Amino acid sequence: ILDISTGVGTVLNTYTNESKTLVGQDRHAGVIYMQQLLDIIRFGDPRRKLSESDSLQQYRPDWKNRFDVVICDSPFNSKPRPELIQKNDERWKFFKQTSNQAQTDYWIQTALAYLRTTNEKQTGVFRGIVVIPSGWLFNGNEQAMREALVSAGHIEAVIELGGGLYSGTAIPVNLLILRNTNPPIKQVRVIDATDLGALVRGRRKLGSSDIAKIVAALTADTKENQSTANLE
Repeated sequence: ILDISTGVGTVLNTYTNESKTLVGQDRHAGVIYMQQLLDIIRFGDPRRKLSESDSLQQYRPDWKNRFDVVICDSPFNSKPRPELIQKNDERWKFFKQTSNQAQTDYWIQTALAYLRTTNEKQTGVFRGIVVIPSGWLFNGNEQAMREALVSAGHIEAVIELGGGLYSGTAIPVNLLILRNTNPPIKQVRVIDATDLGALVRGRRKLGSSDIAKIVAALTADTKENQSTANLE
């Protein structure tokens, strides 16, 4: 499991008791040091392989197609830094379609590059999970990337979540579920989970039952003409 651009904290904590390799990145050395110290205090040894690096600037060829799960919760409304983007980077499969207005397109391609490929001979399903602002689904600047990802069969689902999940903002967010598959995915499933979760004083919290409903909708078999699932 690879966790990029999320502070390497709470997300990986969910998997500390499972027999998986946990890898995290963060730009700040202090965050890395603190997480390693907490691991030693809690477990007696560092459970996670953490590194101080800028995930967009530093490409890891040894990570290509390696991880079963890639999680990315990048900063919202962050502007690209052109000096960090190398055009010949192997991650930028859709470089021509990438928007110059935001970094989201680069994060999506990074997650895809490090994600393992699911094919018909394998029993496992490998997914990338990228948190995206709602505007990414509708902005004209992102249209070329959306079309490229759909045409290549990389988007399995879009999960619409309600507002209030982030402290200090009521802006709703979405989860973009990515796959490297052979054969490619032919349709995108849209899951409306905006009404799930308890909203208290502007903050929304998803419980275990809410998460179970979302997972069930994502993994359920549907007919060829069904692409939308509403959760009640």
